[in-house]
Amino acid sequence: MPSRRALVALIIVLVALVAGAAVRPSAVGAAATRDQLMKTSLLALQSAVEKNGAARMWVYPHPRTVSPNAGLAIPFWPRDPWTGKRLTPGLTRGHYTYARAKDYRSYKLVGYLSGDATFTVAGGMAHTPKLAYDHRGKEGLNLLFQYVKMWSRSHDGRLPTAAMVTREGAVGQQRGGLLWPSNPWDHGAMAQRADRGSFGYVRSADGRTFTLNLHQALKADYVLEGTAAQTTAGDRP
Repeated sequence: MPSRRALVALIIVLVALVAGAAVRPSAVGAAATRDQLMKTSLLALQSAVEKNGAARMWVYPHPRTVSPNAGLAIPFWPRDPWTGKRLTPGLTRGHYTYARAKDYRSYKLVGYLSGDATFTVAGGMAHTPKLAYDHRGKEGLNLLFQYVKMWSRSHDGRLPTAAMVTREGAVGQQRGGLLWPSNPWDHGAMAQRADRGSFGYVRSADGRTFTLNLHQALKADYVLEGTAAQTTAGDRP
């Protein structure tokens, strides 16, 4: 028969084991709950980022504005579930990082959870507005095509050089200045660059034909070809 002292010691050990078993699931459950709350907070912050981007023609906010009292419109700033304070940028639990793409048209939010876990959400300009922007770009390129033809007709069938095909150049300033199309992506004048909404102009070596191409978001370049003839016959479109 075990002694009274041994029985008491055994009971103490059993109580400790039961208590430990009860505490551990509770701690794990609390961490899981806070992680879920953190995810909810990040989704609330994402909603504010999306709203801001849509209001600015899908130009998403600068990283320095995505923090409390920094200009991002949001009725109630989401909270850090571990401290109860407002979320702030950082790389530790209860914080987040926000990054915007170089073209400002997409972003990524990363929230930091318990341990080394993270929760990531991302967004960007939808397909429909991209399609609309490409369509506006095509309209602009067709207008530039007509401006090049107009210049050619008034210069004995010669074609302008690439340097002339700008708003400030000879093509843009003919007849006292023409309505130059804008780049739908940055709202500036369409220019000869490699980014979306910009265009390229190439005159053939013999000076008889030219090519205009628009850099699109959803498809390969949209291309127009023309001749230096004083008639539109043989041109496309």
